[in-house]
Amino acid sequence: GNISRLERGMASPPSHDILERYACLLGIKKDSDDWYEFFDRASACSGKIPQYVLSDKELVLKLPLVFRTIRGLKLNDDDLKKLPEIIRNA
Repeated sequence: GNISRLERGMASPPSHDILERYACLLGIKKDSDDWYEFFDRASACSGKIPQYVLSDKELVLKLPLVFRTIRGLKLNDDDLKKLPEIIRNA
């Protein structure tokens, strides 16, 4: 029931500890790409920037560039794929 409410946007994402339990129950291996994607999506759904991003001072300084780029451009699939490299090189 809780996961259904989350999926339908009727509940806020739970704490990190609860999300870890959900990930384990779903069979997502800790520290795998799927693990990080799971937590990234949970952060995005709650309107938050993931903690690992916020803890990287250099990356935080580049966030305004990311937001400006996304806001100012209509990005197609190719542009979206190039965006991480553009940001890394900024």
